[in-house]
Amino acid sequence: MARPSDPEVAIRCEFQSTEQQGTAAAYALFAQRHEGHPLAKKAARRAATLSSSFSEKAR
Repeated sequence: MARPSDPEVAIRCEFQSTEQQGTAAAYALFAQRHEGHPLAKKAARRAATLSSSFSEKAR
């Protein structure tokens, strides 16, 4: 039987995948899924930054 993976490692791997996607939606989803985790706060900030820069370009 396979040993369960370390949750912290799984979250960090998911964050790396989110960074590779690099979209506001990906960061927002990560932040929502891992609320309370330090990387969720970082993801929420990046989502907000990307969203605001996108809305400024749309003007």
